[in-house]
Amino acid sequence: MTHPGGPPQARKRELARILISSGDGRSALRLLGGSCFGAGYDCDYFYLMGRALLLTDSIINAGRFLFLSGVRGPEVSLPIAEFIRRNSDRNNFRQLQSQFPLRVRTYWHLSRFPASVASDLRKLGWPEDTQQEIVRRKRVSALCVGKYAKQTARGARFAQVALRLGGEVRGAPPVVYQLSHHPRHSLPRGWLEGVRRGAQFAFGRGGVRPRSVRVADVLGLNTDTSPAVVGVATTIAIYDALGLDLGDSMLLELDEIAWQIGLDASFPERCETGLQWSEAAQQTD
Repeated sequence: MTHPGGPPQARKRELARILISSGDGRSALRLLGGSCFGAGYDCDYFYLMGRALLLTDSIINAGRFLFLSGVRGPEVSLPIAEFIRRNSDRNNFRQLQSQFPLRVRTYWHLSRFPASVASDLRKLGWPEDTQQEIVRRKRVSALCVGKYAKQTARGARFAQVALRLGGEVRGAPPVVYQLSHHPRHSLPRGWLEGVRRGAQFAFGRGGVRPRSVRVADVLGLNTDTSPAVVGVATTIAIYDALGLDLGDSMLLELDEIAWQIGLDASFPERCETGLQWSEAAQQTD
């Protein structure tokens, strides 16, 4: 294995340790920035870097390395706390991850970090597997299409809804219409209400946390589409975006909703958690 600054040299590291003890942080940094970076996750190196940076009054940068070192105590608590305060966001672990050295950013599993570091990262909202979480978030933020299309002896039902999910929200998640192919007023009456109720239905199920919804398109046919069918397509789109399985019982329930009599049939106002939704009337025609 090669190292950016050359192979680890114990002699240089020990000399840097002596310089730090004597209060000469700048000279120690020149040595530490050279060829004494150890292979893999090197707690001792991070600790020495943090102490040397403290001697040069680089508080935030010192906190970065001291946090990664796993050392905890009164003498390092202030720079670590300041580093976390400046760089951590519980809703976006990648903000903190971006501040770590490249070698550390490739550690996807918390189990590979020192126990004290892993424990602190969990408290800050980090997932156990960052790569898996990144893939999941990309899928959620992508445009997802829900489609309901069935034809039987009773007739046909069709609707297609394209949407994007935003971050988790508390209280009243907004449904924002940013329709790409037609203005809102051109859609048949009740279709957008069907979107709202379908989203409410999806998020009302146990374990599905509410998110903001941006609707990109709603497609249907005057002969085969009702607000109820639009709501069913919306629920399908949201579950697909979250990578969740609808399950047989829920599919049967959605079929019953879609096949209500009449093309003016509304998606029922159902929500187990009693969420009240607000609509932000934004759009791009």
